[in-house]
Amino acid sequence: MNCLKYLYAYVCPSMKQLRERVMKLKEDHDHIYHLTRSDARPSINWGKIIDEKTDNLANKGFGQDLPTVENEVEDHNILHSEVEALAPHISDNEDKEYVSGLQTKYNKLLTNSSARQRHLLSLRDYMQRCTNELYWMDQQAEERINYDWSDTNLDYPARQRQYENFISKCLESKEATITKLNDDGETLMASGHPGKNVIEAHMEAVHADWKEYLNLLICEENHLKHMDEYHKYNKEARDTQDLLKRMETEINQKYSPDFKDMYQMDGLIRELDDQAKAMDHFDERVKALQKHSLQVLPLKYRRDAPQKQLPVEALCEFDADEGQIVRGERYNLLRNNGAKWDVKDAAGHKITAPGVCFIIPPTDPEAVSISDGLNSQQNSIKQKMATSRGTLSKRLDELKLESGNKQEQQCRQLMAGLDKEISDLDKQEKAIYTRVRPPLEQTRPLQDSADRLQDMKKLMDIFFSSRLKKSNQLENSLQNGKALLSTYENQLAREAVAPSDITSLEKTQRELAVR
Repeated sequence: MNCLKYLYAYVCPSMKQLRERVMKLKEDHDHIYHLTRSDARPSINWGKIIDEKTDNLANKGFGQDLPTVENEVEDHNILHSEVEALAPHISDNEDKEYVSGLQTKYNKLLTNSSARQRHLLSLRDYMQRCTNELYWMDQQAEERINYDWSDTNLDYPARQRQYENFISKCLESKEATITKLNDDGETLMASGHPGKNVIEAHMEAVHADWKEYLNLLICEENHLKHMDEYHKYNKEARDTQDLLKRMETEINQKYSPDFKDMYQMDGLIRELDDQAKAMDHFDERVKALQKHSLQVLPLKYRRDAPQKQLPVEALCEFDADEGQIVRGERYNLLRNNGAKWDVKDAAGHKITAPGVCFIIPPTDPEAVSISDGLNSQQNSIKQKMATSRGTLSKRLDELKLESGNKQEQQCRQLMAGLDKEISDLDKQEKAIYTRVRPPLEQTRPLQDSADRLQDMKKLMDIFFSSRLKKSNQLENSLQNGKALLSTYENQLAREAVAPSDITSLEKTQRELAVR
């Protein structure tokens, strides 16, 4: 309760003072704007007020930035309302000459106030449009300047799609917007707009930023192309290296003569010959990579500059504080400060400019080292292929020689057997001739001839008898075999299905064997 009393005692005097101030303002307002005709002369000098406002209006300029102009618009709206509020009081006097002079000055004030209001509004609108585009271009420039254009950025394909989409769908409309801003600025200045200097400054700012933006687009296109080439080269180099490694592993493991016969080694030799032909393709591929490596940019130096100075090439024009960067000119990279680079021109002047404006020209030592390594790896594989083929061919020749020696030995054995057969036949022929063709005994020729016929008959009987016996034995064996097979066939035919497991199958085999 005590707190409330204290607060009431503190607030009441303040409220009283505020009420008195409001009442005083009301009296002043009524005194100025509600004069009665009973007054002999006006207590307010309207001419003086008009002159003051005219002088005040004549001394008004135009702000150089949008917030200032917006404040000026608000202030002038108040002033213009005051000017319009003077209109009823200008003719409120019986002195016609006084009223006529006052009306002339008032009309001039009103005209000037209306003109300034229009100029302020058109200027504010134009500056607002310029500011919107300047802000957008500044954002775009900041984004490209701070973007990672080095080898560690693997998300560049998304950036490439975004760039291509903007070029194909948005660049033309954005260029039309910038062109219209320039045309509208020219129109305002041609109309005699009193804010000509402000309009011209904004036109120049938009033109400069648009030129810078187009230059950054050129830089972006180049960087995206070089990043794509860099990563494509490294991917193709890795793929080639993996293929060569697999080929080398296959040669080491597969093309060995151990435990291979002649036919297997002959097939391996043919495969190696095919592999050698396939290496011709790798010759072209490795040569292409070696050539490509000389064109790859050393992107890693964009994030980690070497100790020595590097030459850089400007992709675009850029106006720096220390001087201008000229497109196509060479500079020396003094220091890589992330987004900003310190470079030195041909005259030795140091210039600080965005790193996006430069590329580090080829060659990339790592790319060249990779291609040289691929060439060495390929030559090593070729040497291994030649060595493996030589080893396989040598072993194949040895096996062929061993096989040839065995066949020669068998041939000689057969020849020796054949010679023996020929000798035996000669002996048999001589024995037959001796027995068949000896001269008959002169003392008993008929009896001798009859005896010889009898002997031949006995020999033939023995021969035919032996033959018949062997034929009978063979026929009996065939009959017995046929009967045995019939038994097996009948037994198998009675089986509904073949045994499904090894034990049943073995049992069936034993049963058949018993039969």
